[in-house]
Amino acid sequence: MKPTQFRKINYQYTIDFEEVSYFDWDFQMGPVKYDGYEVLATSIDWIVESLNENPDTRQAILTLNRKDYMSCLINMQWLVDGATLHCITNFRSQHENWGRAQDSQLILLLTTQVKEELKTQIDEVKIHVNVADYHSYL
Repeated sequence: MKPTQFRKINYQYTIDFEEVSYFDWDFQMGPVKYDGYEVLATSIDWIVESLNENPDTRQAILTLNRKDYMSCLINMQWLVDGATLHCITNFRSQHENWGRAQDSQLILLLTTQVKEELKTQIDEVKIHVNVADYHSYL
């Protein structure tokens, strides 16, 4: 018998920020498929540099998808508003149980890395997540 699936289209949620210093690529429900994620280290350096040069920039964006690799994580954008760092993350698809925990850890790690390197005083971090197709099996 096929499991019943539920889907939420255009689902949004927030993540409470906590500093994370390590991401386990074998976390939770098995290894994360690393293809496409090799851009993270170099992209974070560029994002920090962009925000340090201009804290008002709206161009501090990490994009993972390319023609030959379609990640569930589409992009992440960091914005500084006063003493608040915002991270806005967009997924094309996310599984409630199998993906969300891993995705949250990765978002927290990358946002921690950005926050630690900013010259601007950051007193608060807000993480916003948008998911086009949020799903699970019942």
